[in-house]
Amino acid sequence: MHGCRCAGSLQAYDQSLSTAPKCAAVHCNKAAALAKLERHEEAIAAAKQALSLNKNYSKVRFVDENLACWQTCMKVYAWRVKINRCGFT
Repeated sequence: MHGCRCAGSLQAYDQSLSTAPKCAAVHCNKAAALAKLERHEEAIAAAKQALSLNKNYSKVRFVDENLACWQTCMKVYAWRVKINRCGFT
């Protein structure tokens, strides 16, 4: 998905969720689109919502695991930047 297509997809997913808020597949697809747009915190929330609706949905488990990995990597990166600012290497 390209960025511009993802933005349009988000609108479609939000519209779908307004009529079917308990559809795990739509929440999962929304999470993937948000991740492509680098809106990772929102993507994690959408993936968690999909998992809460269907814990056995393999696609959302994959998305959630990858987003959790991204979240961990960003924390490590922020920690390294903080250390480097203090003069440590």
